[in-house]
Amino acid sequence: MADVKISALTAASALTGTELIECVQSGTNKKTTTQDIADLAAAYTAPLVYAARLTQSGTGNPSAAEAANTTGATVTLARTIAGYSTITFSSAVLTAGKTIVEISGRGAGGYTDPKLFAPQVASTSLINLGAFRASDQTAEDDWVLDITVTIYP
Repeated sequence: MADVKISALTAASALTGTELIECVQSGTNKKTTTQDIADLAAAYTAPLVYAARLTQSGTGNPSAAEAANTTGATVTLARTIAGYSTITFSSAVLTAGKTIVEISGRGAGGYTDPKLFAPQVASTSLINLGAFRASDQTAEDDWVLDITVTIYP
């Protein structure tokens, strides 16, 4: 076959996975298939994400304004005692060593009411959350926080 620019080739129709593709591996020209490439791409899945603004006041359970939930799980929030709440996923989506919880928040009184937050991934479906007054670390209700839970495959 004469040298032909790729741009001059006829476009492929729907791929079946058996098409041969040229590649260079360790400096040597080799062949692979479109299915091999698809299999490799499938191994790199995007992380799951739960992102929400949580609000808790008085002795009530926190409420959530969800920004994103790609986990496939339903999330339930509950206040356990003053300053402590749970975030429960309806299925085992949290993975040890691969779940990152990021939080930024404040007391319900705004930025003049600083709070410290402590999340703990307790199991594959539970995050414990503590809210504390910044001045003396007393567990305390009445807060607003933005939370992002990222779960890597």
